[in-house]
Formats: sequence, structure tokens, C-alpha cells
Amino acid sequence: MDTQTPAGINQQRHSPGHKHYPGRPVPIEFADYRQSGSVTSTRTGSRSTHFLIVGVLLLQLVVTSAVLILLAPIESPTPDQNSVDALHLPPSTAGQPALPPPQPFPNAGRERPAATPSQPIIETASPIRQPTAQPPTLAQRQPVGLEWRGLEITQGIQVFNDPESPRCVPDPNRTDYIFCNNSMPLVAGRHTLVRAYPACNGDCPTTDLTVYLRVFKDGRERASLTRQLSAQTVQQINNLPLLDLRTRLEYSVNFEFFPPPDWMTGPVTFELTINGQDTLTLTRDFAVRRPLRVAYLPIQYQGLTPPEITNIDHWLLRMYPVPAVEYYRLPVPDLVWDKTVNKGELLNKLLFTYWLYAQYQPASQWPDQLFGWLPQEFYNGGVSDPFWCPNCAGPHSSRVAFGGLRPEHDIGGPRILVHEIAHNLGAQHAWSPTQGEDGLCFRAEGTDIQVDPAWPYPETPHIQEFGIDLYSDPPVIYPPAYYDMMAYCYQPWISPFTYRKLFDSPYLQPQASAAFLLPEFGPLAEKNSSGTLLVSGVVYPDGTVSTPEIVRLERSGAGSFAPPAFNPPPGEDYCLDVQATDGSSLAHRCFNPGFADIESGAMAESSPFFFTLPHPERQEIGQITISKNGRVLARTGPSNHPPDLVITFPNGGEVLENQQTMTWTAQDADGDSLHFDLLFSPDGGESWLPLVTNLSDPAYTFHTDQIPASSTALIRVVATDGFHTAVDESDAPFSLVANHQEH
Repeated sequence: MDTQTPAGINQQRHSPGHKHYPGRPVPIEFADYRQSGSVTSTRTGSRSTHFLIVGVLLLQLVVTSAVLILLAPIESPTPDQNSVDALHLPPSTAGQPALPPPQPFPNAGRERPAATPSQPIIETASPIRQPTAQPPTLAQRQPVGLEWRGLEITQGIQVFNDPESPRCVPDPNRTDYIFCNNSMPLVAGRHTLVRAYPACNGDCPTTDLTVYLRVFKDGRERASLTRQLSAQTVQQINNLPLLDLRTRLEYSVNFEFFPPPDWMTGPVTFELTINGQDTLTLTRDFAVRRPLRVAYLPIQYQGLTPPEITNIDHWLLRMYPVPAVEYYRLPVPDLVWDKTVNKGELLNKLLFTYWLYAQYQPASQWPDQLFGWLPQEFYNGGVSDPFWCPNCAGPHSSRVAFGGLRPEHDIGGPRILVHEIAHNLGAQHAWSPTQGEDGLCFRAEGTDIQVDPAWPYPETPHIQEFGIDLYSDPPVIYPPAYYDMMAYCYQPWISPFTYRKLFDSPYLQPQASAAFLLPEFGPLAEKNSSGTLLVSGVVYPDGTVSTPEIVRLERSGAGSFAPPAFNPPPGEDYCLDVQATDGSSLAHRCFNPGFADIESGAMAESSPFFFTLPHPERQEIGQITISKNGRVLARTGPSNHPPDLVITFPNGGEVLENQQTMTWTAQDADGDSLHFDLLFSPDGGESWLPLVTNLSDPAYTFHTDQIPASSTALIRVVATDGFHTAVDESDAPFSLVANHQEH
């Protein structure tokens, strides 16, 4: 057509294939600009004005019509019955009671992402054994437009990346296996959280959804749980990166097992579905690990005693891969330390206290660890005694440690406790920056903390993954920027590497008892009718040694137990020899003392040794020597007479309360110096507890609140000159009253 119209406007026209719907404006097609410049009109001015007015009105009509098209609802054809079933949730889910929204979870310093669901996902309901709603049948299922980004099962720390880390090696025998998704081992009986991360598959759903978790053990369904997931929540979290989703529990679908049921051990399969489709299945093994028993003992030093602080063990259960932790005071009086704090000597004293306590208890009652608490005014660090550091100063028992009970702006004493016991269980140091490099760390310039050579995160102390404390109410999430508890930093949590180290500890294995020791440390002391011989002492960096201290514990029937053996790793520098009167050898043990401080790597003041040997008959021993390269450095031998010993107080019928002093008389015909061990029985002699060891005075002052109250109490004193011993007990029971007051 040659007739021209106003610039940019074409007349309305309908193509044969263009369907017109009554009540809707007809689309307007815009003309192409095929020539530049203005369009010359051949009409008169009045007609031009007329067409211009009509064109403006027509343009307004087009704009209005376009707006109506966008706002008007589109009418859909009436669906058949099958379509109705597919678009609605099954009747069994209708009318379910709504659970109250959870309380906000602490964010551990991370800011809340901008897209916050207005209807948080419910994650506070406890697991239930029976399903609240059956998954939809095939005929009822609908396309939900949702898929799973992944399923995370955590008990404190877990590796989870989107996508899977390229460093992942799915071989548990490889050290870098820790980098695989869900590769952190799970422990039977430990609080467990299943976190599912949804995402839209194409268009996000417009209706609320039901998430189903079915749990199978040995092919049998043992639990079925449901959670409601709102469409609005899905839309709001859909575009968040996985890193942000893991920062808050509101951003995942959560199933809690606090605590898990007894059947959740060995291989367990988790099957996750949304409205019966898009199934995600994950099978994980729940390994058995021993609960951890930690006994503590306050240490009096320069007239001060650390306070009795409750709940100081909470980080042990929150971080360690164990099902339970028992933290209790060893039922003996405070350890009194009247010398300068020498790490090796104090470790030896604690080990002797542990060993003497174990001598009178069945193995099932032995603590796994004994921790001594010093007043924080005099000691602000910690010391351990690990088996894995033969060059470190210590008897290498992996059973004792001590530290200062200091306050800090984060966790203070608990951080020291969890750090030092982890050393004894096999964990080494994480890489740590100096305080100048990172203000949240406290390693001094120039110190070497002996970083684990297998530490996998180069020059960083951070935990790398999201940690979560499932034993707090509500749970607390720790971001990857927190510091491994084996680093010299504040804001501690446990990294996947350290978690795996503790999981593999020989002291936490199910077959291990408290008597378990690595093969190179020797078996339990042999059962012998004469009891057990303990030889201990100290080697100094200049090559000198102390005179060996000899303790003989006699076996006295069914009430005695074979004590644990503590022998240093075999070596060749120094040798302990027990010789008979005829010169023959009764025992020969060689060892290499270590002098490195485990924390700083500096030279230690001394290196203790601690041997437990089957007790030879006393008349057979001629001498005990410590030698180096065949040269005898220290020698001791038996004298002719045993000590004479008599208890004077309490000796029967007394009532002891508050501060008391027990006394006895002792003499030695050979003029030998005597040392005394004092034991207490709360049950008339059925069991015994050590009160104090290696006393040089025939008296001991204590407070009755520090030991169990009893109406049938007895005391036993053991006097020794190093070889010969004498034993006396109270003639009759006495009473002991505990007031539990400050003292």
C-alpha cells in the first residue's frame, strides 16, 4: 500500500494465523524505519492535525492494552481428574498441626544473609519412630520443581562442598580422604544432625512441600520423619550460595537425632524425598568409640588452690568424636606441690598418683586421663605427656597432664583441658601464626610449636569447614574462619584433620580398656605373688640422674589388681638394671630420655623416667642401677632391716570433721630415710584410695570435704626405705564427716 501514515504507526491488521480473543486488545505492530529524515505529508494542515490527534489516542490505547495483558489472569482449560490429583497434596497431609518456629541460632560472628526466610524451616522437632504422613503414591505425585543440592550428616565438623572438592580421594586409607564430602567419621551414640539443602529445578514451586526422611538399618525401615518446606522459603534461599546456606540452620531442612537411637550403629541408610520424588540416598557408618573418662585433681601451690569450677569439661564432649564424657574429681585430697614447678617432675608425680590409685581399683574404674589443675596465678599454660613424642620430656604415659586454671575472654581453662588431653590422645599442633601476624593468636615470636608434619592446610590455623555444637541448646554454628583447637589461637573449634586424628586414637578404640597401651610400651605388669616394683627418677640435660625412687606394692589377695604398666619407649642411651644378690640380671630396660618441651620445642629442665616391673622376691634383689654407655650414674640397694611403723591417729572410734591431721610413728634400724604412702578406705577395707604419696614426714593434714564421708573408715600407711616396706592399718573403723564448705 502506498498511502503513508504518521511516522512510526501502522494500521491495525490481522494475519490469518493471529487469533483474536474477545475482550483483549489486538497487538500493535510497529513499522520499520526504512529511510532517514522526516516524512513529507501531501495532505492539508487540518488533515495532518486530525491524523496526529487520532494517532496519539491510538498510542494511548496500545499502552493501556499492554498493561491489561500483563495484569489479567490467564484462563486455563478445565483439567481432567488426573491433573487435579497431580496438582494437590494427598489428603493425609492436610490439617497437620504447625510446629512453632525455632529460636534464632547464634551465627558465630557471621552476618545474616539478606534473603531471610519469613517462615523458617522447622528443625526443633525430635525424631519420631512412626511417620506422620505416608509419602504420596505414584498416582498422587506432582512435578515439584525442586532438587537436592546435597545431604550433610554432621556431629561436630563435616566436609561439605558444592561441587565436590577436586582434592577428594575416596579412599579412607589416604590422609587426604578428609577432603571428601561427608568423609568425617560418625560415632554411635553421638548427637547427629542431618541437613538437606534444597534448590529449584527450573521454576520454583508455588505450593508448600513435605520433605520425608526414611532411615534404614539392615534393610529395615527404623524411622520415618517429615518436615514442612514452604514455597516462599525455597524461593528466598534458592539463589544463596552453599556457603551462606550452611551458616544458619534456618537455611536447610534439618532432622535431629539428639541423642540418636541405640540401633543407629554400623551402616545406616538415609533416604530423602520431596513429595515422594527426587530421592537422595546416603549410607554412612556409625563407628563405636569408647566414652572418655577424665579425672581431675587440684594442685595446692604456694598456699593457693584452684577453685572447683563446674562445667569446665564441656568442650571435650562438644569437640571430641566420643559418645559421652565423664569428668570427675579423683576421690583423693588435693595434691600438694612444695617445689618449683618442674614439668617433668610434676608429670611424674601425677603419674605415680594415677598408678597408685589404679593399684587398688578394677580396670573398669581407672580414668582414661588424670588432669592436674594449678592456680592460674602461678601457671597459665598446659603440659601433656604424649606417647607419640619420644624426644619430648616426660614419662610418655599418655595418661596425665596439667595446666593453669586461668580465666580468658573466650574459654580459658576448658581450652587448655581440651588441647592437652588431645595431645595425649594423639593430636599434634596445628600451624599457628604469631600474635603479630594475627591478633587472635598468641604464639610468641621465635617460638617453635612443632606443627604436625601432616597438617594439610598450608600456613593457616583455620578449621576450613563449618563446625557445629550439637550439645548446646540451641546448637551453635562456627564458621570456617574459626581456629583449630590445636593452634595457639582464641575462638577454637576442631578441624576435620584433628577430628580424624582423635577418631583414630588407640585410646578411644572400642577394644581398648583403660589398661590399653601401645605394644612398645609393654603389657600390663605381670601378676606376681610379690606384687609390683616401681622405679622412677629424673635425667637432667647435663647427663646426670637422680637416685632412683623404689616403690614396692605388695599384692594382698582379691582386693588388689594388677596396675597398668608405664615404661618409656625402648632405647639405648640409658639403662635400668635390677640385679640379684648373686649378680645375675633380674630386669634390664634401656631408654632414650627426651628433653624437648612439647609446646615450645625449647630445652626442658629434666626428663623423668617411670618403670613398672614384676616384683622379684625381696630377698633376691642386690642392687638397682642407672647407667649410660656402661658407666653407672646412680646406684641403690637394700639395707638389712625393714622399718617399724605404728598408726597413732585415727586408730578407731574417732569422728573426723573439717581439717584434720593423721599421724604415725616410724623408725628404721639401719638409719635409712623413710617415705610414706597413705591410703583411705571408706568401706571398712573393701576398697582403698590413695590420700598422699611419697611423704617424708610421719603426719598428713587434710580437709574431710576432699574425700568421701564414711562411718566405717580406715587408713593404711605404707612405709618404705626403698626396698623394705612396713604396713599398718587402723585398729578399728572411725567416722569421717564431709561438710562441703570452703576450705
